Amino acid sequence: MVATWIGGTTAFVIGSTWPNACAARLFFDQWRGALLMPGLQGITGAFCSPAALAEPVPARNLHPGIAPEPVMPRTATLPPTAPGTDRPVLSRWPRLAAAVVPVAAVAVVGSLATSPNIPTWYAGLAKPDFTPPNWLFPVAWTILYALIAFSGWRLLGTAPATGSLRRTRTLALWAFFVQLALNGAWTPVFFARHDPAGGLVVVVALLIMILWTIRLVLPLDRLAALVLVPYAAWVSYATALNAAIWWMN
Repeated sequence: MVATWIGGTTAFVIGSTWPNACAARLFFDQWRGALLMPGLQGITGAFCSPAALAEPVPARNLHPGIAPEPVMPRTATLPPTAPGTDRPVLSRWPRLAAAVVPVAAVAVVGSLATSPNIPTWYAGLAKPDFTPPNWLFPVAWTILYALIAFSGWRLLGTAPATGSLRRTRTLALWAFFVQLALNGAWTPVFFARHDPAGGLVVVVALLIMILWTIRLVLPLDRLAALVLVPYAAWVSYATALNAAIWWMN
């Protein structure tokens, strides 16, 4: 009983001297708390009472001349979205499929067009000295197709919030898939149709579209643009090789 009186009285004294607390309310609240847990609840309740912490204090209970402090909501706020961006349009798996499936289809078409023609028709062509060994083609293109798919996956994950970047993203996606279509067209034209001249036209258009794609993707996703640089370098080399083969044959 003594602990109860001490707890309740201490709560009243602390509440009356604490500027941002309501003494009368704390007095009754802590007396009630003291009955449940004598002494300790009455004393500590002055500092950790849910009623005292959660509810704003009326202005009439403050000391004269002290303006009431604004009560901030006790809610967590999410960090702001990065400037100029928004949530991705596609979720993870649809975005992965949209990036990988077209690239895989182009790779299959290229393999079907080149495999039967490299040891036959291509082997009989006059070629320049900088022609790579035949084994290098599948190795190089496997790496490049992986980079292309990765770039497309990141590009599809961008969702600009501003109007100008939205237009840039639309153009970048258009350029990305056009260059991919030209990539898929080059091997059937050059290898399957045995047409170095037609292949040269396609590969020049492909190189232009790759460079334009890099330019468009750069402000949207720097990494997605940079991983296309080896692709552009290889296609530049393939363009020179295609032109030399056409000239020599």
